[in-house]
Amino acid sequence: MDDSFRVGASEPTATPVATPIDEDTGRRTAAEKAVAGKRIGDELTKEQADAVKAYFDGDSVDYTTIDGKSLLVSRSQPLPENVKVDAGKKVAAAAQASAAANDPSNLAVEKAQQTIAYETGRPVVVVAHVYTANAAGDAYEWTWLSLALGGQHPFADAASAIAATQAAKPGVEIIVSQ
Repeated sequence: MDDSFRVGASEPTATPVATPIDEDTGRRTAAEKAVAGKRIGDELTKEQADAVKAYFDGDSVDYTTIDGKSLLVSRSQPLPENVKVDAGKKVAAAAQASAAANDPSNLAVEKAQQTIAYETGRPVVVVAHVYTANAAGDAYEWTWLSLALGGQHPFADAASAIAATQAAKPGVEIIVSQ
């Protein structure tokens, strides 16, 4: 029996399929709705943070603090002070971890800089109080370094390290260990 044509058979109906463009628009709309009325640096609920994270191409970024809170950051605006302070605490914790591990290369501080850059959606430079070899290389000491300068130039204080960083990398976001 030839069933290629049936009288009275209904036409197959197309099932709508979401396209990547539709999904992207949905994520963008959800992210915009989640941050409506919020100011940069404000705390986000888990639902708001999840909506912001889902739309990575947007201007809004979810920054997670050292104690697990989510804060709103904008890629196009300077970092708010509360985010800079928190990021500085992350750098200080990383410097302490490097010192406790007898790691004068301070790999934990470099990793912290990379993580903060990712979490804020922008390049950042870390100025940190770290435990490292002294200039002679015969002892270890706490000193200030700027990762913008390759961590090779110790400074007596944070202000000197910040000034040198600003001269080397004008306009860069600087995170200072707290």
